[in-house]
Amino acid sequence: MPLLKKTPSLNPPQAGSSGQILIIWLEPQGFAWSFENAGPDQAPSAEQTGLQQDLIRDNPPSDQFLLRLGFSDPAVNLSPSLDYLRRIVRAFLLQASHLPDLEFNRGQTIVELPADQLADILNDAPFMPGGRQPDQNWLQAVLAMSHEAFCRELKDWPGSAEDWFTAHRSGWHVAGKVIFNLVENPEPQYPFAFLATYAIRRMSNGPLLQIPLRRALDQTAGDMKRQLALLTAVHRAAEKNDLIRSWLQSGELMHPLRLSAREAWQFLRGIPDCEAAGVVCRVPDWWRRRTAAARINLTLGDREPARLGLDSLLDFRLDLMLGDACVSQGEIEQLSAESAGLLRIKGHWTEVDPEQLKDLLKAYEQAQKTLGHNKITLLQALRLQMKNDRLHLERGNDVHSGTDKSTEVLEINQGSWLRGWAARLVQAPAGQTAAGTGSRPESGDDFHACLRPYQERGLFWLQEMKRMRLGACLADDMGLGKTIQVIALMNAMRRTGQIRMLLVVPASLIGNWQAEIRRFAPALRFLILHASETPAPDTAPDDRSSRYDLLITTYGLVLRTEWLRTVDWDLLVLDEAQAIKNPAARQTRAVKQLKAGFRIALTGTPIENQLTDLWSIFDFLNKGLLGTPAEFTAFARKLPKQPDGYAPLRQVVNLFLLRRVKTDPAVIRDLPAKIEVKAYSRLSRRQTGLYQKIVNDLENNLRQVNGLMERRGLVLAALVRLKQLCNHPDLYLGQAGYQESDSGKFARLREICDTIREKHEKVLVFTQFQEMVEPLRCFLDSIFGHPGLVLHGGTPVAARQTIVARFQSDAGIPFLVLSLKAGGLGLNLTAANHVIHFDRWWNPAVENQATDRVFRIGQTRQVLVHLFVSEGTIEEKIDKMIEDKKQLVQDLIADRQDKWITEMEPEQLFQLLRLS
Repeated sequence: MPLLKKTPSLNPPQAGSSGQILIIWLEPQGFAWSFENAGPDQAPSAEQTGLQQDLIRDNPPSDQFLLRLGFSDPAVNLSPSLDYLRRIVRAFLLQASHLPDLEFNRGQTIVELPADQLADILNDAPFMPGGRQPDQNWLQAVLAMSHEAFCRELKDWPGSAEDWFTAHRSGWHVAGKVIFNLVENPEPQYPFAFLATYAIRRMSNGPLLQIPLRRALDQTAGDMKRQLALLTAVHRAAEKNDLIRSWLQSGELMHPLRLSAREAWQFLRGIPDCEAAGVVCRVPDWWRRRTAAARINLTLGDREPARLGLDSLLDFRLDLMLGDACVSQGEIEQLSAESAGLLRIKGHWTEVDPEQLKDLLKAYEQAQKTLGHNKITLLQALRLQMKNDRLHLERGNDVHSGTDKSTEVLEINQGSWLRGWAARLVQAPAGQTAAGTGSRPESGDDFHACLRPYQERGLFWLQEMKRMRLGACLADDMGLGKTIQVIALMNAMRRTGQIRMLLVVPASLIGNWQAEIRRFAPALRFLILHASETPAPDTAPDDRSSRYDLLITTYGLVLRTEWLRTVDWDLLVLDEAQAIKNPAARQTRAVKQLKAGFRIALTGTPIENQLTDLWSIFDFLNKGLLGTPAEFTAFARKLPKQPDGYAPLRQVVNLFLLRRVKTDPAVIRDLPAKIEVKAYSRLSRRQTGLYQKIVNDLENNLRQVNGLMERRGLVLAALVRLKQLCNHPDLYLGQAGYQESDSGKFARLREICDTIREKHEKVLVFTQFQEMVEPLRCFLDSIFGHPGLVLHGGTPVAARQTIVARFQSDAGIPFLVLSLKAGGLGLNLTAANHVIHFDRWWNPAVENQATDRVFRIGQTRQVLVHLFVSEGTIEEKIDKMIEDKKQLVQDLIADRQDKWITEMEPEQLFQLLRLS
């Protein structure tokens, strides 16, 4: 199972192209990579374009690609996901280059990153495309792949290990056999000791065998070439470091040294120069893991607030810190008069900078003044945590980023209550049960369903979020039962007394919710405010409030019905919440004006894949948490450059978002496999002649127009005609008849459906053209010898659930023909185990949503997906390109539709359209 998979690019970059950027996204088995059109903020540099062209030209194996990526210049601009992968491989290569036994072991080298570094790498992950996010297993797989490639190449390399590194990246030095050792010494006047050693070999299954550097020189006396090789790394370090140069010139470097605290500090500060030169430095652990030596700790939320919610007022505490020691303001003032260096404070060595201490005192006084008369809300505390130590406090109640040097000393810490509160929210969906008692979450005795374990955990999480008065985003993968989890919550809330609940859904899903409520929570009284059921009244139906627990309406009606925005709802649920991803839309603004004590957003689209969409949904759930759109955009742009990367944002967002995917074995183990196969067909003679005529007419017409909009209109019209023609000539010509012999796809459809009929199985057939639904139904009637069903945009909302129920329950109904947009969302059609996409929608996310009408909970058989493709046509060429969109969320490409084709150069366009 390959970890890294190259996929065809939708727009493969041409030689010299600078408008493409390399990206990666995660899949269940690993990750895939491809090229994407660069946005205005992503324009690739000349160096990146060169890297991409090398990749295309050489087409290296995936593990070699990882090494090449790791050696690339960190300053070269890459997409956030690819830059993250580069940082992982680069960390591996740096660790390998610092091993003093690298030359001894070569192909058997063991490279292991420290556990704290691995944790930091995972925390720094950006919001990557794809259904999953980096975890420990994925990270270890990337490192293992890098390790395998590294050992294989180094084993076969004819020169030294250093030669191998410098061949990949000029100026990259590996650790030589010289080691600088610094240890603590019990003498008060000279509290540190230094010794330069030389590694001669590794003991059997043990540590390196080292001898003093002076002894190594004595053993090579008279052999200038060996002595020069022995001291090369030392001389490189001496060129950059004054202390090492003075020791080398005086000869002291060859002897054990007793060092004062100041001399030790000078050596410690020069470690980066020594390691870059190829000298291994072994020093006390406290220096490697040290945090900002002088800082202010703002501890938030040691005690539980009087009430829960984002407006809860938290206690706080300001502490002055030096290293790991808490000190007083007087001690800082005294230390600021000392000279820079190392000081032993309360049993710990700490680096002290007097100028920094003076800045610290100023910032401390400012923070005391600001916080002395104000309270900090939970919302403000989370915003502080999200922006971590790059923050400062202003007079007033808000916080924001600061660039003033004197304010970059504030470190935010969670107090005991806040830390436990955050842990409960994160752990709840991972296995914690209600109130930590081991009991199941409450759904009511009259709830007629047995929730799966992960659904129970989801219900408990929702109930915890409600108890804490926090907005929640349930972003489970399509088919995992978001609806049933929310219905269980509603049923439990109904039992607590008279409440008001509002559910906002797309019109096409009204019937689905209606049926699910009646099936699982028949005691839940609901009213549908929609023309298909009950027209929305002009005023709030106060007289009905005692008769109904839940009102169900649509996004369109929220916009048009003013009184909905005057009611104080106890629960407000948005289904398919991506409908409010555009914050400027009137519909979004109307929805956000609704008032509610508890808000839930449901979406099967991983909203973390686009940060602007994330902002809009969170603005609905927990207003103010992510700031204004302008603040969030500016903040998000800075994240890749911050020391903690995306970790602060992810830690806060994950408190309010629950995302599980159906391909994760830990979530669900009883879904069958889904297999996709291409069903190729040839154009009929009639189709071929008409196809060529459409392309010729387009070429002639394009030569006579100059305007961009007119050109785009001609191309889009031709694309629609070609799609129609590939289905059947009569669809393109607007004629009746639909003879099987006139369409290659009809012939292919008969072959597949004959087999389905013989197995007594069911099939869904999707088409994007509503005019194609009836001809397909007639043709399939003749194949199966039994009538099927149809569902399209013209089907009344009230009739849709009846059609679904008949298809699910009646074994004699063999097929259902659906127009893609009407039938591709919110329907449960697990009675079928075949899906046919008769024509392709050039947005893989839409096709996947349609397929998931079958591939979802309740399916007990293997699902076979047939993707129809007309050979030699634009369909086949697009099919070869479309694979690179498989794991991207719909939001990344939905707005583009076919525009990328209209903007091609003429020759590229005609190559795409012409028959081949």
